[in-house]
This record gives sequence, C-alpha cells and structure tokens, in this order.
Amino acid sequence: MTDVDTAYYATLRDTGNAEIAKSFQWRVPDRMNLAVQVCDRYRDSGARAIRWLGADGSSRDVGFAELADTSDRVAGALRALGVAQGDRVFTMMPRLPVHWALLLGTLKVGAVWSCLSTTFGPDGVAVRVEDARPRVIVTARAHEPTVRAAAAAVGATVVLIDDDGPGGLTSRMSAAPAGVEVADTTAEDPAFLFYTSGTTGRPKGSVHGHQLLVGALALVALTLELRPEDVMWPTSDLAWITGVLLPLGTLGYGQGFVTYEGEFDPARWWSIIRDEGVTTMFAVPTAYRMMRSGEAGLPGAGGPVPIRRLGTVGEPLDPETLEWSRRRFGTPIVECYGQTENGAALCSNRNDMTIKPGSLGPALPWLTVAVVDDEGNELTTGEVGEIVSRPDYPALTQGYWERPEATAAVLRDGWQWTGDLARIDEDGYFWYSSRRDDVISSGGYRIGPTEIEAALLSHPAVAEAGVVGKPDAQRGQVVKAWIALAAGHEPSDELVAELKEHCKRTAGGWNHPREIAFLDELPKTITGKIRRVELRALDAGSR
Repeated sequence: MTDVDTAYYATLRDTGNAEIAKSFQWRVPDRMNLAVQVCDRYRDSGARAIRWLGADGSSRDVGFAELADTSDRVAGALRALGVAQGDRVFTMMPRLPVHWALLLGTLKVGAVWSCLSTTFGPDGVAVRVEDARPRVIVTARAHEPTVRAAAAAVGATVVLIDDDGPGGLTSRMSAAPAGVEVADTTAEDPAFLFYTSGTTGRPKGSVHGHQLLVGALALVALTLELRPEDVMWPTSDLAWITGVLLPLGTLGYGQGFVTYEGEFDPARWWSIIRDEGVTTMFAVPTAYRMMRSGEAGLPGAGGPVPIRRLGTVGEPLDPETLEWSRRRFGTPIVECYGQTENGAALCSNRNDMTIKPGSLGPALPWLTVAVVDDEGNELTTGEVGEIVSRPDYPALTQGYWERPEATAAVLRDGWQWTGDLARIDEDGYFWYSSRRDDVISSGGYRIGPTEIEAALLSHPAVAEAGVVGKPDAQRGQVVKAWIALAAGHEPSDELVAELKEHCKRTAGGWNHPREIAFLDELPKTITGKIRRVELRALDAGSR
C-alpha cells in the first residue's frame, strides 16, 4: 500500500481558488488503509495524537504510538469475535480516546465502522442496527439497556468498555496480539456508514470508502488553512460525519487534536480555548451563538484568545454571528456547506475572500457544482433550483446501505442530487433557500424558510427560530414561525407584532410569518439542525 501525498494537499492552504480549479487533480493511492495513513504512519513521530479533556476536569494525552498500539489490540479483539472484512462494527459512547482506537481498529480489520449517538433512545438505535446488522456493538454500561434488544434482534455481540470481566473490551484487548496484520484494502473499499440525521423519513446509511481521507486533507487545508503549529479543536460528536472528517484530516497531517468529553457549556468552552491554546476550531452556528451570548460575566470575558481560524457547517450562519466573530477573534467564521452524502462539503468560503453574509460561498474549487431544474438543466443566475454536483469526488457517498432505489434517486443523470434548493449569484456564490421538503407554497408563492429564520435571528429577543408551512384552507399554506426566546424576554402580543414587522423590514416581500408561536426550546437533530418536520407535526396534532 502507498502513502497518501499529504504534502501535495497541504499546498492548498496557500493556493488561490482559481489556480486550484485550473490545476488540481486528486491523488489517491489504489490501495490504502485509512487507519495506517492517520495513525501507524506516525507511530514513531513522538507526536501527540489526542488531547482528551474529561467532563470531570481530568485530561490525558494520547500519542500516535499509543493510538497505533491500542487500535492494533482492538483489531485483534474484533477478529477474535469473528469480525471480518466488510462486516459492520457499531460504537456508542462519549468522545473518549478508546472511541478513536475502536474506529481505527475496525478499519484495520477491513470492517465498516458506524457510530450511534448517545442521545438515541431504543427506537433510534433499533432502526440503524436493523438496517446495517452489525456483528459487534461496543458501548458503555450506561448505554447497554438502549442497545441490548436491537443487538439481540440481529445477533450482534455487545462489548462494554467499562466491564472488567472476561467479556469486556479491556480483557479482550489484553488477549489480543500486540501486532496486527492490517487488511489489504483498496481506497474504494467501504470504511464508514454515516446515517443521515433523519430530518425527514427513515435514516439512511451513507457509505464512504477509505479515500474519504483525501477529501478531509483537502478540506482542512483549504477552509482552516491548517498549519503544523496549530492546535485544532473539532467540537462535533463522532455520530456526525464532521466529527470524524476533521479529526481524520488533522491526524492525516501527523498533527493532534483536542477533544472534550462533556456537553456544551459556554464557560467550559471559553476556558478550553484559552487553556489549551486552541488556534483552529470548528463548531455548528448554534454553538457560536451560545458562546456569543454566554461570554458576558465569565473570567477573561472580552480578553485575548489564540483563535486564528474558525469554521462551521450544518445550518445557515446568521450575519450577526459572522460579524461578532470578526470583532471578537479578528477572523470570520468560514461557513461550509455540504451533506453527509458529500463527505467533505460542496461549497465553502475562505478567510481571505469576500464573505457575503448569508451565502454558502462558492463551490469548492475542485468540484463542479450547479443549480438545476427538475430535468437536470442548469439554471441561470438568480434562478432557484436544486444543488447538484458531479460525482467525481473521492469523498462522495458510494450510495445508501442496501437501498438501491434511494441511491438511484440521488446519483442519476451524471449528478449527485442534494435535495437542497438554492440560487447562484453573479459571482458564483450559492444562496440557500430550503430543503425541497421545506418549501412553503402560499397563495401561489414558493417561500423558503431560511431567509425568514435569518431575519428573526437578527432580532435580540430571538435565540432560536424555525419556520414551516401551516395548512390553510385559503392559501394552501401560511408561513408560521416557532421561536425560542433569548434570556430576559417573554412572549407577548406586542412582541409578535414587532417580530413580524422586523421580518418585513429585513427580509422583505412575502418573507415574513403570518403566525408566530413560542417554545422553550426548538426540536433539533443530534447535529443541531432544527427539525422542521416536528414543528409541522405540532400543528398537525392540534387540528
């Protein structure tokens, strides 16, 4: 197997988009095992791979050598359990060093790894386990009751990381040989199964190969300009593709990353940035908004921080938070756009380019991305259509796990279809409108919720906003906004009227809600996206 040419991908951080578009070509070895490329390759470097911060305030450094040795033991334990190349292994646990060893050990066997979010209940686990039929599920005792029934239904072995008995992971790893023969995998062999967040319909497993790594290397170089001296903090959970992609891209350059076991807490996050010297960070817009509102009164509030580059993905970034990042850190939050199926994004701004607030930025310079009508015809500037990309991208999905009809629906006519609606402006920047399923049809107008949500979020009383179509006998649908208020604000008729007028002034036209309702917190996916399907169900259930 040949090593990935990481030096080639590193040059992207200092190369302009126009030059990349003209000369860039993917360099992907025919045979490669991702675990070797991000771990074993740097076994003797003496470098730190993971800086782990516990929820209880503890911390631990894991070097590349330890990570390589531990993942070898994991591979041996999995093989002893009968895991073979192509089998599936699921994990369900917090952000722990052993979680990364399990991921890499699974790939060393040539098996396919997938992560169950610790927020899932039995039904969320069951639908994914029934779909993929893993041979082994590795979890912690706290989550065993959640996975046990689903595992039994498909005959999967459950192994606990905190079981000291002979069936626990520690004992199984101790019995495994120190070295391991890594599976001779091709770049295209399945390595990951990332389940879509399920904003609509049944979650589908997006399959990605070992070559996902080159997409990760390119992305962190372009969007975050990752340099050898950087301290990287990718904040996302491993159940989300970004929570895997960015750490892999960092490890692939022989650099370590910071990870925090606990849940979001603005005081803790601000202290991690300062205490760990974080220079590059990636988080969802919701987290940045909560950091923005939660810094006041904290020790060191407003003081210097080492941040050099910031990135985000997952939901539209509001202009107010973008401007806050410029003032607070001296650098903008660089917004990426992509889906689980894209692997490593489709569009992205860059730190040194003009960032248009509310835009997704231009297409990544190594991709062909367009906006098309229902027949696949490319649309002209300003016309709203579906975002599509040419499927010549190593990080792109290979399809949905054992769902040929669903795969054919998104990989057809020479395009990968996203289901997202947008327009392209005269400079090639993409402007998101909505999901196809989220378009509101009211009185003959087709209205996307995103602009209205952005307008509402620009009001100081609004912490969260979700906009949906409510059935209406006259208009077909009317625009309804569900809002969670910021601290210090209470619902009132006066506030409803004020918010409607605010939307008319800022978004204009028909981009304002006819109805507004309030919730303490809006329903979200594990990745922080507003679950509009649940908001629509609230109205459906009230009729």
